[in-house]
Amino acid sequence: MYLWHQWGLSAGHHLRGAGALGEFVAGIGVSILLASGSYYVIERPFLALKKRFGEPTLAPAAARRAGGTVGTLA
Repeated sequence: MYLWHQWGLSAGHHLRGAGALGEFVAGIGVSILLASGSYYVIERPFLALKKRFGEPTLAPAAARRAGGTVGTLA
């Protein structure tokens, strides 16, 4: 939300006749809408790419064959 609050509050400021509190509430609402849209349109697709192209992990059987330990902390 910190990326979009400036635009959202600016949009609320352009609402004339709503009073200072109305402008602020409208600005917060626009900020939340922008942040939600950004999450679904930008962030979620990149998180899906992260899962697809992330570092491969060894299966537990392959880890045992490689000499590693499974389920223990170093």
